[in-house]
Parts: sequence; structure tokens; C-alpha cells
Amino acid sequence: MGCRGQGYDYFHVDPAPGRAGFQAVSGHAILKFFLHISKKEQKKRFRQLEDDPLEAWRVTAADWERHKKYEQYLEATEEMLERTSSAFAPWTIVEATSKWHARRKVFESIISALELRLGDKAPPIVKAADDADLRAAMEAADVGDN
Repeated sequence: MGCRGQGYDYFHVDPAPGRAGFQAVSGHAILKFFLHISKKEQKKRFRQLEDDPLEAWRVTAADWERHKKYEQYLEATEEMLERTSSAFAPWTIVEATSKWHARRKVFESIISALELRLGDKAPPIVKAADDADLRAAMEAADVGDN
């Protein structure tokens, strides 16, 4: 497949089996996120970066070579996610085509995990913001869909 070697071994050999379970039982909240974008979206983002003189340096020939092997990397990623997910430390796969929605899903997942972990100790939620409120707050902080 071409996706082997040191990086492959890193994700497939746990140097301390059971570590995540021990940490979870010890009170740690273990959150793992994989932000996924399609091959089409990846290509679009590479082109946008290349078109910006201040950002063009971020895209290299190696990036385009890896882009050509997108399906192979996706297959290796799926295997890595399967092998490294557990009841104590599952992966949350986030559709990241929209950066705004990806951030929201990550934040919501973190909040839910902390509420679950804290139980009665969690501070009360004052007001659930709707999408318009969240978008306005993000735009005011200049962290829109960039």
C-alpha cells in the first residue's frame, strides 16, 4: 500500500497496553478527534493556499504527491482508527469540510465529555446559544470559516 514504516508502526503498537483504560478509570477524560476532509476539499484548500502569496510556501511538492495517494492514506487512517479506538478512548470523526461546523462539533464533544466526567460538579448552563449567536461570536473574534 505504501503507507508503512515508522509512522505506521507508531499507530499500531501501543507501548503501554491498557494505558487509556487506566487513565479513564483514574478520572481523566480522553478525547481523540480525527478531522476529515474529502480529496476534493483538500485539493481546493491546497489551491487556495497556493494562490495566496503569503501562504503559498505551506504547500509543497510532497503535499501534492501525498494528495495523489489520498485513497491509500484514507485506508491506512481507517485501519489506524479501528486499531487505536477503545471504549475508554474512542475516536470522534469530525467532517471538517466546513471549519466552522468542525470546530462546533469538537467543542460540543468536549463540553459533553466534561459534563459527563464532572457530573453534579459541572457548572450550570446559563443559556444554550443558537447558531446565529455562535456565528456572531466567532466572527467578532475573527475566527470564522478560515
